[in-house]
Amino acid sequence: MSTGTEGWQGGCLCGSVRFRLAGQPLALLYCHCRMCQRAGGAPVVAWATVPVASLAWSGTPPRIYRSSPAATRAFCGECGSPLAFQSDAEPDRLDLTIAAFDRADLLAPDRHVWVSSRLPWFETEDRLPRHPTDSES
Repeated sequence: MSTGTEGWQGGCLCGSVRFRLAGQPLALLYCHCRMCQRAGGAPVVAWATVPVASLAWSGTPPRIYRSSPAATRAFCGECGSPLAFQSDAEPDRLDLTIAAFDRADLLAPDRHVWVSSRLPWFETEDRLPRHPTDSES
């Protein structure tokens, strides 16, 4: 999983918000939780967990929304693209939507989490591990 010396880059649909990640993501996963479904407008959201210290935003800063008492989400204030999730319990980590990366094709999730919230009409046929809640369960 390498993109060379420039690091990983990405951004929103309209290009107003951009980011650069130095180094590699810590984890790649699909989340089926109800909050991700609603925030992403999709049955599942693919996330790359990254160290906050390795992430730099550029262009227009993302807007921040407190999506629950324990977490915030970042999105583009111009086009509305969902970009990030951050749990208050892990301030040194942040999840970026894999689809927002310029080379999303190189970032394949290796597990499903919160499948207890999976929509019954949505099924994937991969053989990746499935966890009822988070990946520690």
